[in-house]
Amino acid sequence: MIKLFLSIYSKINKNEKRKFNIIFLFTLLLLILELFSLVLILPIITLIINDNFYLQFAQFSIFDDWTKNQQILFCLVFLIITFFIKNLFYAFMVFFKKKFLADIQIDFTSRIYKSYVSQSYSFYLKRDKSNIIRNLSFVGEYINVIENFFNAFLELLILVGILSIIFFRDAVAGIFISLLSILFIIVTFSFLKTKLKKYGELTNLLTEKLINNYINTFSSIRDIILQKKQNFFLNEFRKNLSKQAITNVKNSFFTELPRLVIEVLVILCISTIVYFLFSKSNNTTDTLVTLTFITALIFRAIPSVSRITNQLSGLTFKIDIINKVNELISNFSDEKNIEIKKNNLNFEELELTAVKFGYDDSSFVFKNINLNIKKNETIGIIGSSGSGKSTLIDIVTGMLQPNFGKIALNHKNFDKNLIHEWQSKISCISQKNYLLNSSLKNNVAFGEIEDEINYSKVEECLKLSQIYYLASENKEGLNFLIEEDGKNLSGGQRQRIILARALYRESEVLIFDEATSALDEKTEKEIMNDVKKNFHGKKTIIISTHKHNLLNFCDKIYNVEKF
Repeated sequence: MIKLFLSIYSKINKNEKRKFNIIFLFTLLLLILELFSLVLILPIITLIINDNFYLQFAQFSIFDDWTKNQQILFCLVFLIITFFIKNLFYAFMVFFKKKFLADIQIDFTSRIYKSYVSQSYSFYLKRDKSNIIRNLSFVGEYINVIENFFNAFLELLILVGILSIIFFRDAVAGIFISLLSILFIIVTFSFLKTKLKKYGELTNLLTEKLINNYINTFSSIRDIILQKKQNFFLNEFRKNLSKQAITNVKNSFFTELPRLVIEVLVILCISTIVYFLFSKSNNTTDTLVTLTFITALIFRAIPSVSRITNQLSGLTFKIDIINKVNELISNFSDEKNIEIKKNNLNFEELELTAVKFGYDDSSFVFKNINLNIKKNETIGIIGSSGSGKSTLIDIVTGMLQPNFGKIALNHKNFDKNLIHEWQSKISCISQKNYLLNSSLKNNVAFGEIEDEINYSKVEECLKLSQIYYLASENKEGLNFLIEEDGKNLSGGQRQRIILARALYRESEVLIFDEATSALDEKTEKEIMNDVKKNFHGKKTIIISTHKHNLLNFCDKIYNVEKF
């Protein structure tokens, strides 16, 4: 567990480590207050049981002429004040700790999220969405693990303190209770460790499968309804959900089990101490004071023992999460800040020479691409469905890197910096473009801060795209709400909004990747006529389609099936 703690501690930044050390000091102060408040119980018990003890109190000038009841009242008030101060300090520490953990959660999640959005397009071709979503959700559990460490450490210190007090009051009883507590924690943890670790790994795997169930179901809901496959997807969901529920039941059972064993051990412990104390002493009053004090401490120690085993169980259950988050942070630790540099690229020509590409080494999608695109040309890419048109677009845009061959931009090699500059000139309109569940203006001014949106420019782009009527005919205007992925729009409206988005960006290169294939012939013709009228010869246009009639105004046409 120490190794696990150090692995987490090494991942937090310098400021977080400073706060972590402050919490450690707070914990030590809280421990002192906790133990001091427990020690105060002894004189109160002695005053109540031992009739002569109040005379010893009277030796102090402050208690001179005080009755026994007055001394008891003073001690009780002092005890209440001590507990009040202790709990007030504890409340402050809890808030500070929760705020600290929230800061770590924000930092860790942001670091992982930033790393994901900084990855190349090919990275996402090799990853499942369910895996990425699950990994991002892990950070919340990771923060709970850090809190488990805090709690286990505090309770361990309290338990050690209580056992020390018992030891100084009665050494034999202290040794007996200490050995029993240590033995219980070690045996319980050893028994549960393997089981809980296995349940944690299984829970994480099933969580990913459930997320995958959600994605598959709601992404295919149209086909599910048409083909009446609801039962199939429901059964798959129920199967994974049942496995996860059963795993959680087993984990909860084994986590609760120690508490039940503790109750039996407490009775055994107290009974043994009662017999031992009364058998070795003839002074019933002193024995009764010691027994009452030790019993009070034992009952205070019970929650500590229970919490230690629970926290250790929780840590064991989440070892898989700790390892995965540590791995994610380590893998992404070298990611640089996302920088938006001023683009000075003056695009003149893009040339692909003898380019070969395959998603794996066993087969190639293209074996010999030779393609030339000049500024303000309109390029057509033709090919049947599945022939690789979208793959070629991804190569042209720098989203995918070729296995062999050369790509040159303005006669310069296509390196990373040049690709970033090139991509900033491009807007791609396809069937896959996603519309935000947000306002019309936010969909056009995609990814732009609200205060920085140019409303006049948004309106101009909507007019050029022949979709301004959505704003003019609705009382919300530019705040007209577009539902998730444009569910409240027609196909043609969706594509025109995507086109307006491209125009708002002032892209020099417009790419239409089967952008109109899902539209009816009339709407498709209208959109392509608008493109020809407004942008032919003024912008570089690349049209990828399987329909020859859409390419009648292209300057060059490439057939991907010949590559």
